[in-house]
Amino acid sequence: MERPVMLIPERAIADPDANRIRAMQERIRRATKRRAQETQERAMAAPDYHWSASRRR
Repeated sequence: MERPVMLIPERAIADPDANRIRAMQERIRRATKRRAQETQERAMAAPDYHWSASRRR
């Protein structure tokens, strides 16, 4: 799922779109990382619900 192109190295090397595909995957990976970081920051900035909610119940 991460890099289906590299399953067949010969075709990946022969593929003229290999560089474009690699760049696209890098962009997707970077975007995923940024989204995860933003989600974590949003969770930290939100009023305390994750660590104190269990205590309140």
